Amino acid sequence: MKRIATGLLYVVGALAIAYLALYAYVALTGRTIVPGDPIHIFRKPDSPELGQLMKNLAQGFPRAGWPQVAVRS
Repeated sequence: MKRIATGLLYVVGALAIAYLALYAYVALTGRTIVPGDPIHIFRKPDSPELGQLMKNLAQGFPRAGWPQVAVRS
């Protein structure tokens, strides 16, 4: 029981440190976070489409030595 309490204390402490680090980053970079502002996520222009990758994963890649996976559509 004491080990569980110690582990829980470490987890709570790690979360508190992560929160303080995030707060310090936002405070020092001067960026204001306003609810409703869009989140800008940049991708490489030559990166593959995620939908096509997921479809290929669902169907299983036909590679030598890999078992073929039957997928119901």
